[in-house]
Amino acid sequence: MDDIKKYFPELTKDQINKFEMLYDIYNFWNSRINLISRKDFSQAIQYCKQSIELETNDEVKAIYYLGLADAYRNAESFSNAREAAFKALELKNNWGEAYMNLGNIYVAGAKSCGNDFEQKTVYWIAVDMFNLAKRDNDVEERARKSINTYSRYFPSTEVCFFNNVEKNSEYQIECWINRKTVARTSD
Repeated sequence: MDDIKKYFPELTKDQINKFEMLYDIYNFWNSRINLISRKDFSQAIQYCKQSIELETNDEVKAIYYLGLADAYRNAESFSNAREAAFKALELKNNWGEAYMNLGNIYVAGAKSCGNDFEQKTVYWIAVDMFNLAKRDNDVEERARKSINTYSRYFPSTEVCFFNNVEKNSEYQIECWINRKTVARTSD
């Protein structure tokens, strides 16, 4: 921090505080990445929960909740991952990164939802999340790419027809998701 102050003496107190927060965030992400890369998900989950409990800054706490969501997603505990991502959104409203994370949680958990048709319907809700993320300029480009990628996994018109689902109708996705969305097709 002293080097930053030395080369940038015109920084305000607020800017200096943000730089100091970055150091903590960097350390958190570095240790989290190490735990997840070693596939030590239970330790990553524990570490994230402790960090959340001790943190007082809501913005940093939101980042920790996304770390917790990642750890749960990697441990294939998708409903817990979703819950952690929604807690991040409670702290940082309309945060595109959290919506990206939710979309990725749904994508990762799609195979755990019923038959082939039911699995493909999960991509509807994933794309819903990517559309919400797209409103945040920081992730807009990634969100667009995810929308283009995962829209290809929607069921076809024919598959929807044989499952008694009409395009643009409301559809309830069951399994661990238990959410409503709008039916769409890949063609």
